[in-house]
Amino acid sequence: MNNKEPIAIKEALEKTIGELGIKKAIENSKAVDCWSEAVGEKIAQKSKAQRIIKGILYVKAENPIWSQQLSLMGERLKEKINDRLGKETVKQIRFRS
Repeated sequence: MNNKEPIAIKEALEKTIGELGIKKAIENSKAVDCWSEAVGEKIAQKSKAQRIIKGILYVKAENPIWSQQLSLMGERLKEKINDRLGKETVKQIRFRS
């Protein structure tokens, strides 16, 4: 008979995610997935977050003009994403066309 106290599903999932070593991958995926919501409809129509590697979010812009414009807004966009995530997952954003 098992005498262990029951634990909440959230705790069990967090423990399992930690044991599997995929917590960072999940956080990175959330950063990419929330791009459209964080930056708004107009910017989302002209760009797409592609991946995050070592805290750098790579975003493809529609053309060089949008890439330049987004670069100028990069710090503010980074803050929006991190605010939405509740932690500093994105350290930098790099734009390309």
